[in-house]
Amino acid sequence: AIVVAGGSGIAVGWPLVEHLLDMTRSSDTEIATRHSLRKQKIVLIWVIHDSLHISWVGRLALADAETRGAEIIIPRATDEIGRPDLKKMIHEVVGKYCDGRSKKIRVVASGPDSMGRLVRNTCATLVLNGREADVMIEKFGW
Repeated sequence: AIVVAGGSGIAVGWPLVEHLLDMTRSSDTEIATRHSLRKQKIVLIWVIHDSLHISWVGRLALADAETRGAEIIIPRATDEIGRPDLKKMIHEVVGKYCDGRSKKIRVVASGPDSMGRLVRNTCATLVLNGREADVMIEKFGW
């Protein structure tokens, strides 16, 4: 699972990451078997505008999620370096964890419209290249 959050989109992404991590401790086999969960990887890519925004979740909570098996990617803040190459980041994560074409990729993104379009288009490219990818975009704005 790849969870992409843009700024305050972490309000959607973080609870999802926590839920996925907690599922690995679940004894409810109707949700998923422990065997299948061990093979899954959870990656959070959180694009922040200001480095102080990390306090919204907290460094301790982020470190705890990493200890429990998630990979947390937070590029330098956009007010310092501009927008990160999110397309490249997603492709790198897929290349790292999805070595076989049979592995399904699930992507959830929450953030501004432009980020959602970029994630959708990146996932469409993955599908065109033979990957099985599902994408869900939660957008917000006025």
